[in-house]
Amino acid sequence: NTIDVVAVDPETGAYKVFPNPSSAECGARCMAAGPDGCIYLGTLPNAHFLRLDPKADSLVDLGRPSQSEEYIWDLAFGADKKLYGVTFPQARLVRCDPASGRLEDLGRMDPTEMYAHFVAGSEDGFVYAGIGTSRANIAAYEIATGEHREILPAAFQTAGQAGVYCGHDGQVYGTLGDAFFRLKGWTAVQIKPGEAASREANDELSDGRTISVSGHKLIITNPETHKTTERNYDYAGNLLNVFRVGIGPDGKLYGSSVLPLNLLRLDEENGRVLELGELGGGEIYSFVSHRNRLLAAAYSGFAPLMSFDPAKAFEQGAAEKNPKLVRFDKSDGGWRPEAMIEGPDGKVYVGAVSGYGKLGGPLAAWDVAANKVEQYPNLVEDQSVVTLAVWKKLLVGGTTVGGGGGSH
Repeated sequence: NTIDVVAVDPETGAYKVFPNPSSAECGARCMAAGPDGCIYLGTLPNAHFLRLDPKADSLVDLGRPSQSEEYIWDLAFGADKKLYGVTFPQARLVRCDPASGRLEDLGRMDPTEMYAHFVAGSEDGFVYAGIGTSRANIAAYEIATGEHREILPAAFQTAGQAGVYCGHDGQVYGTLGDAFFRLKGWTAVQIKPGEAASREANDELSDGRTISVSGHKLIITNPETHKTTERNYDYAGNLLNVFRVGIGPDGKLYGSSVLPLNLLRLDEENGRVLELGELGGGEIYSFVSHRNRLLAAAYSGFAPLMSFDPAKAFEQGAAEKNPKLVRFDKSDGGWRPEAMIEGPDGKVYVGAVSGYGKLGGPLAAWDVAANKVEQYPNLVEDQSVVTLAVWKKLLVGGTTVGGGGGSH
């Protein structure tokens, strides 16, 4: 639908909505506080910069810095007090001068990769970008010269997404899986995880209290006393698309919203859709009714597989959760589980496009009663299973040559 920026008073729960000034943009993946007291956003699907000026009570569109880009994934300010963003689908670095409004496309940070997912500015005049997903890397950009090059050691340039962040000590660090790097100038030196400073806080109020959000609730924590205060606010949100639907064992129609993932149920008698609860940031790709359970396979959910009992209340956070979250060895939350079916042996089978940067998505066999999942990757080399059917006593499937996001 569109985006709003919502400002909430942590003392009262009162809120103010700033409507989207760019009608073409429907999402924002990143926000950054600027040295000028304003807040900046990077949007999608046309990669604009927005600026919220709390004192002027205005949200304005600063424009589109690159005509080829769709997402601005992350934002950071450089030592020159200019705003830098990193993009998809050409892994570009873009820049905005808040003082003059000038926009610049600084070029691709990698010749073939699609995702520049993270950005951080250093005090010595460099900007670093985390690259992925088919081959991870870290790009260094020198503000004074406009020169850039990739600096992650060759041994780490494997499938994955490199990250960069500014630590509370003012230094910039790189990450890839469990590995950490200290970034300085044109170098990325591997260090022990314990030697990396924690991230610079972006959830901290001026008096030291921290903020988190859960649903329509603001949670304020005092770090000294560890006391928490909750504030409800009534902002309802904008419309979300329904992504998939399926019939449950109770004969009712269930569905998933997309970004974020809310489990839905159709109330036919009253003609309305009920939101049962949130299950992650992505969406459910497949539903199957299996015995007395509604099974779901999700992208970027709280778990890749979930088992819901419609006879019981939706409940997350309890000791016995409903739905039950199913994680398994070598599972990938970035998979796209497009096919799910009950097999002739009573197990449930899931076919999925592989996760980011990868080829060869799996066929997964889920023994629901025993709570066990076994994966069979690369049944057809570098292809992903996306359709499934039962024929006599056989499981029959079809594949795609397309892989996970950013793969080639």
